[in-house]
Amino acid sequence: PFLPPSFQKTTKCREQMIVYTRTLARHYFASVFSFAFLFRVLVILGNILFAFFIAYGTKNLWVKEAFYYERPEVHFKHQLYAVLTGSTPGSEIAFGTSPTFNEAMPSAKV
Repeated sequence: PFLPPSFQKTTKCREQMIVYTRTLARHYFASVFSFAFLFRVLVILGNILFAFFIAYGTKNLWVKEAFYYERPEVHFKHQLYAVLTGSTPGSEIAFGTSPTFNEAMPSAKV
């Protein structure tokens, strides 16, 4: 097992295991009238105002509903394909304005 260098120097036996570790936390304190406190307050306010201006500038602030209309682009090609099916198999009747379709369907009657 890994042992810190300071622990390895002081122990004669290296067969010990680390049972519990704890991270070191440091707390720094400053008065309300210090530059550090003023800087922290300005950074927090700057973050809030920056987010507000970004949302306001993109016109997405308090959008309750938005509409988007899309119209399909349709081009009429003057083509017709019709297949009529009967009650028995093989009784289909096909019709089309395309010669390739009529060749593919043997029952196509033009």
